[in-house]
Amino acid sequence: MANNRNYLITGATGKVGKRVAEQLLSQGHQVRVFGRNRDRLEPLVDMGATPFVGDMRDQESVSEAFRGVDAALLVAQGDRSSHDYRRDFARAGENYATALARHGVKWAVFVSALGADDDRNRGVILMHADAERALNAVPGLNLVHLRAPIFFEDLFLYVSRIRQSGVLTWPISTQTFVDMGSTRDVADVATDYLKKLEFHGKQLVELHGAPDVNMEKISGLISKAVGKTIPAKPATREADIESMVAAGIGRDFSNLLNDAWDTFSRGPARREQPDVSLPIQYQIEDFICDEVAPVILNTKLDKF
Repeated sequence: MANNRNYLITGATGKVGKRVAEQLLSQGHQVRVFGRNRDRLEPLVDMGATPFVGDMRDQESVSEAFRGVDAALLVAQGDRSSHDYRRDFARAGENYATALARHGVKWAVFVSALGADDDRNRGVILMHADAERALNAVPGLNLVHLRAPIFFEDLFLYVSRIRQSGVLTWPISTQTFVDMGSTRDVADVATDYLKKLEFHGKQLVELHGAPDVNMEKISGLISKAVGKTIPAKPATREADIESMVAAGIGRDFSNLLNDAWDTFSRGPARREQPDVSLPIQYQIEDFICDEVAPVILNTKLDKF
C-alpha cells in the first residue's frame, strides 16, 4: 500500500496506541497521535508523528483531531477517579462516532472486550458495548471491533500486594480458567488491519489466550520467575475495592472492575460468534518473566 494514508491514533500514550503508532511510523505512514499530555507524546513526535493534544471526552477537540483522517485506531478511556466512569467511557465512544461521521472517515479499529455483545457480562466488559453501539451507527464506516481478553498487564494492579504480602490476591476464583492476552498482541493485530485496510462493513475479531490459565497457574509462574513461592488466594470483592481506593483509584471504577472479575469467576465471558478468532502470540510465561517478575523484584518500576 502506498504511504499516502493519514492515520489517527487515539490513546497514543497507552500501551496499545503507542505500539500501533510506532509500527505505522516505522513503515513511513503519516500518523497523528491524540493524547492529553504533550510531553508523553514527544517520543512519537520524535519518530515523525504529528501531535494533537486533546481529551477524548471533549467533543470539539475530538472532532478536530479526526479532520482529514483516512483511518483511526479507537481506544476509549475514562477518568478512573470519576463518579460515573461508564458514562465517561461512553462519551468517548459517542464523540468518536460523531467525529467519524462528520469527517467521513472510512476505516476504524476499535479496541473492545470479549463478551461486549452480551449484557449478562458486567462492569468494564459491558462499557465497551456502549461504545460499540455508537460506532455501529456511523454510516459508511468500515469498522473492526477488536475484542480483547483480560490483559496480562492487569496483573500490575496486584504487584504491590505481592510485594507486601507475598501472595497473589486477585478476586477471581483461583481455579477458574480465564482468557488472557497482552496489549502487544492487540496492538499488532490492530496494526495489521490498519495497514491493509481490507475490511468492509462491521467485523468482529476476537483474540484468545491459552485455555489452561487460571490464578493457580499464574501464581506458579510468578513463583518460578521470582525464585520463591507466591501462592494464589482469592480476595473478597470488598477488600479488593478498598485496596484500589486506598491506591487512589476511584470507587466507581473499582466497582466496575470487580463486576468484570465476578463475571470471569463464573467462567468465560459469553460472546457471539466472531468473524475472525485469533490466538495470542506473546505467552503469559514470557510476560511474567519479562514484565512482572522485574517489578516484583524492584528492578523495573514501569506500570501499566
